[in-house]
Amino acid sequence: MFSQQELSSEKYKIRFIEVTAEEVIQKGKPQVYLFASWCPFCLAHLRQVKATEAKSTIFVSSNYDCKSMNRLFRNAIDTIYILSNTHYGSNESLKIKQFASELLGMESELTGVPQQFMKKSGKYIRLVSNESPDNNWKN
Repeated sequence: MFSQQELSSEKYKIRFIEVTAEEVIQKGKPQVYLFASWCPFCLAHLRQVKATEAKSTIFVSSNYDCKSMNRLFRNAIDTIYILSNTHYGSNESLKIKQFASELLGMESELTGVPQQFMKKSGKYIRLVSNESPDNNWKN
């Protein structure tokens, strides 16, 4: 488990903050991008993030690989939220499924990344992505 001080260490240019779906919903940004630092589809997308997208999107990692994320994305993203092990446990697939279910307000069967969500009529919906290994997504 990481302490908040370890996540906010001055050795990282990016600010890392543990988060839950409820906290993400309260932030109210129009988009949420759920990713993992080990996912090639996620890495390809995040390497192309533009400043306008970074401002309107909450980037949420399913794992705590702060060192890699800082090295890869420090010039494009200033804050990355990390799914809290305290709230979700340490099983990454279950964390992803529970986070998505809470964010959508309904049961989600998906346990993989990337997952992208957009706010529509005050609720988050999952967007379908052709880049995903599983592009047959459902809410």
